[in-house]
Parts: sequence; C-alpha cells; structure tokens
Amino acid sequence: LVANAVKHGGGQARLSAAERDGLVEVSVRDAGPGIAAGDQERIFDAFTRLEDAPADGLGLGLTIAQRLAALLGHELKVQSSPGAGATFTLRAPRA
Repeated sequence: LVANAVKHGGGQARLSAAERDGLVEVSVRDAGPGIAAGDQERIFDAFTRLEDAPADGLGLGLTIAQRLAALLGHELKVQSSPGAGATFTLRAPRA
C-alpha cells in the first residue's frame, strides 16, 4: 500500500495508526489525483489500471493487498474523491 501510494499518489505517503473498537487501523494516505466513486471497487480487480496510471505495472498490487487482507480476516477499504488523494485503511484485531 505504501509503494502504491508513492507511485500513484504524488511521490509521498502518510502513514498513521489508531486503535478503534478493539481493532487497529493502519492508514496510508496519498496526495494523488484521487479515485472516482465509480472506480473505487474495480481498482481491486486483477489487471485493472485507471486511465491516468503510470505505464509500468500490471494492475495487481491492490488485488494482492485485498486478497491477503481477506485471507487474514482483515478489512481493507479505500476513501477518495477526485482531486483529494486517497486513503487506504487496513483494520485488524489488536494482538
């Protein structure tokens, strides 16, 4: 998620962590172009790249991140809007 934020989100990523309701939320925020609401589900599909994405890459990074989160029973979600960057949040039980 950090590498993806740096690559697609303007070259920087902001990490944060917080505990909420017995879960740890780790968030990765970027300052990129943002993701339209209609694209926010499909970015997790294999081989999906948005129109303004860099030419390198296969469109598998977010697919892998989401599948790993699901295998571990964690939640991965995205919040974004065009022009406002994107925040990816992973929620996991506190150990």
